[in-house]
Order: sequence, then structure tokens, then C-alpha cells
Amino acid sequence: MSMAANTHLVNKASNKRLNEKSTTLGNMDLSGTLECHSITESSENVISLQPKYIFFPPRSSVWSSSVVGDKIVVGADQKAIHFQGWRSPERKQVCTLWVGSDIFSTAIDPRKERNLVYVGCRNGSVRVFDLNQPNIFYSAFELERKRRTVSLFSGIGHKESSVHCMKRVSENYLVTAAMNGEISMWDTRFIASPSTSLLSKSGTFAKPLLNIRESIFNYSTKTHFDINDQETLLAAENIEGKLSLWSLRTGSRIRDLDVAGPVNCIKFSKDQGGIWAAVGDQLQHWDMPEHE
Repeated sequence: MSMAANTHLVNKASNKRLNEKSTTLGNMDLSGTLECHSITESSENVISLQPKYIFFPPRSSVWSSSVVGDKIVVGADQKAIHFQGWRSPERKQVCTLWVGSDIFSTAIDPRKERNLVYVGCRNGSVRVFDLNQPNIFYSAFELERKRRTVSLFSGIGHKESSVHCMKRVSENYLVTAAMNGEISMWDTRFIASPSTSLLSKSGTFAKPLLNIRESIFNYSTKTHFDINDQETLLAAENIEGKLSLWSLRTGSRIRDLDVAGPVNCIKFSKDQGGIWAAVGDQLQHWDMPEHE
């Protein structure tokens, strides 16, 4: 039996049509899958789900995926797979970014002029690729196991801990979370170029702009987090059965919400305000004061 990796609502249009994507890890016998669906809500509030695109990478798990417009990035074994024009099969372009480590998290720069892809790896590193660079996908004469696509930036990451979640903030910042509980914010304008070593002399990655949360002893699980639309607050699960809020301006922890259980999903609300949290079999809504 294959395992569901994630399901995510990626955008909502005014005519109540939605695009939704999900990924399935796969197993030793079957490849993982990426599925994109169109969700339509009728006047009678009946919701229908129609598959629009399904992708099976050959002999590979699907660990993560991101969708922006007509672009999709799939995190697979040892590589990321980029789709351009996936809505029109006759115009679809598929390219591979070879990383050398399984891709546990992905993000896409939504701006057309900056064709950037961010990938978080099992080995703890984060790579940023500029798809506008010439020959970015060229590696045809190398053995597959040694292929590496040249990244725009290196030096971001979490030492000896997989990067399982990331979100872009503003134009130049990236927030990443690792399996050891660390949450960090990086300024991508001041990251080492590919010509420099990925690790510093001390064996650690570059210093992040903010250490939002340090590593947690004996902690090895996915930390769910979300960022509000104003990009001023980050909400993340706390191991004490609470939901904690951090300031993205200072990195300080400013409030704890006693949700009384493990958090399975977090989402800041655009319509009602506040934040939604899935806790066990409960769906909780917490109001946020305006000054926060």
C-alpha cells in the first residue's frame, strides 16, 4: 500500500473553481504519483473533483510538490522534476534538476521574471535553482548517479537534519523547518555562490538571518508551520501540546495557544482572520488580536 505524502489547496478563483494537488509516496513496487484536480462548487453547494493531471515518475517516490500557475515542481528520489505548461499537454515541458539527495520540500518563486525553484533535501541542504540560466538542465554525458545540476545558491540548510518544509517570505527571504525542530529564516541575497564550498570550515551551514527555533532534544518529526499574509507572524506546533507564534521581524516567541494536543495542520485564515489548527479529531479556530 502506498502512503499519502501531502494534499494541498493551491489557489481559489472568483468563480469558485479551485485547483488542488496531492502526492503519494509510493512503495518498493510502485512509483509515487502527483495528481492535480479541478474542484468545482455548484450553486447547490455540491463539490465535484475532477482529475486534470497525473504524473508517475519512473521508479521514484514523490516526496513533495509545489504549484504556481502553469509550473509544477515535484520532489522525487535524488532529484526535482519541473513542469512548465502542465495545463496544456501539447505545450508541456518536463526537465530534471539533479541534486543527489531526496527532495522532501519544494517552493516556487511566483514572479515570472524570477524563475527560481527552491528544494529542501534529505541531507539537510537547501538548493536554489535559476531556471533562466543557460544549460541548467544539461548533464547528458554524466552517469545518472553522479549528476548534479548547478544551483544558483548553496550554503542554506540544517546540519544532519532533513528539510521537510519551506515557505518564501517577501522577495528575498526563505523560512525552512527541519526534522530536529529547527526553524530558520534566510536572506537569499547573501548566500554562497556555487563556486564556494557548501559548508563552512566549521562544518556548519551559513548563519541564518533569524534562528526562530533551535533544535529540540530527541525530536525527529515534521513541524507544521504557516505564515500570515502580512508576513509578520509564523505559527508552528510546540511539543508541549501548544501552538506557538513567532515574530518574523525579531524571531522572538510572542504567544502560545493551548491547543491541548498534537497539531496535524495549521493555516492562517484570510476570510475570518485568526488561525485554524487541526488537532486530533478537532478543528480549532483561534482569534488573533490586531496588534499581533
